[in-house]
Parts: sequence; C-alpha cells; structure tokens
Amino acid sequence: MAAPAAAPPPGAPLPPPYDGYPPPQLPQPMMPRPMAGPVVRLTTDNMNGRLQVMRMKWTNVCAAPCDLAVDPNGIYRIGGGTVRPSEEFRMPRPQGSVLIETQTGSTVKHWVGFGMILGGLGAVLAGALIYSLAPSENSQTDVFGDVNNTSRNFDHTFGITYIVIGAIVAAVGIPLSMSSTSVEVR
Repeated sequence: MAAPAAAPPPGAPLPPPYDGYPPPQLPQPMMPRPMAGPVVRLTTDNMNGRLQVMRMKWTNVCAAPCDLAVDPNGIYRIGGGTVRPSEEFRMPRPQGSVLIETQTGSTVKHWVGFGMILGGLGAVLAGALIYSLAPSENSQTDVFGDVNNTSRNFDHTFGITYIVIGAIVAAVGIPLSMSSTSVEVR
C-alpha cells in the first residue's frame, strides 16, 4: 500500500488528481483561416451601408472601410439598415485590392415617394371626377328663375385645386421614389 501524499501548504493550488490517464485536452477554438481573395476597400456616403454577400440569405460582410479579404466567387451587394440595396455584383479579380465606391439610396425615401405618387394620382383623379360632375350651367336656377352658377363654380374650383395639388404631390414623389444605391467596383 502506498503512503498517502503529503498535504500541500495552505493557500497553494491543489494538483489535479492522477488516475493513470492523461489530462483531458480542451478543444482549441476554431480560428478562421485567412481567406485568399481580393482585399476590399469600401467607401460609402452612409455609415449604415454594408458590403453583403449572398449565402442562404444576404449576410453582412463588413462596414466601411472594410479592408477585408473576401471570397472572389461570391455574389455581393451594398445594403443594410435603411440603405436601399444595390444591384448584385461580383469581384473583378481573384486577388489584389478592390475599391468599392457607393452612393447610397434610402428605402424610406423610395417608399415615401411611391406613396406620394399614388396619393397624388388619387387626388388628380378625384379632382377630375369632381370637375366633371359639376352641374351644367342651366341645371340650377334660383326661385326667381335666374341661373345660379355658384355651385358649378365651386365644384370647378375645388376640382382644379385637387388636380393641381395632386400633380404637385406626385411630381415631388417621383424623384424620391427613384432613390437607389449606385456602386462602382474597381
């Protein structure tokens, strides 16, 4: 029988128990291997703009300035947050430096503009309907037999006002709805 081991001094760490087996090896954390591909430099006018890659869905790769090696075979776009997504693009070369310059559009501006176009066109149609349904000149006479054009004039004025306001709202909505993101890859 073996003699019991001497107790360690107080405060000293206890040695691990030895049961005849080597101590377990903890798994080493997986470090991403450096990717061999073009190193992207991203410049954008909106801090929400992100380089995104298509995997099962669009996934953020990096934000400006990026300086990251990416998969040369991936399909990319600029998007993220309220940034209107750009057209898809690929890396122009498998190695080296790639500069991506973007001018971002706004998804919010796009849909507000689209709503303004629809609302403006609705107002134009309503104004045209009011104008066309105005009473004819001879349809309204007062108790003395005189022609009363007040209702007709009011309806025409009201219809024209709706047409003009609707046209202005739709015209303002057109450039807003055209908000888009442009990308130049070099």
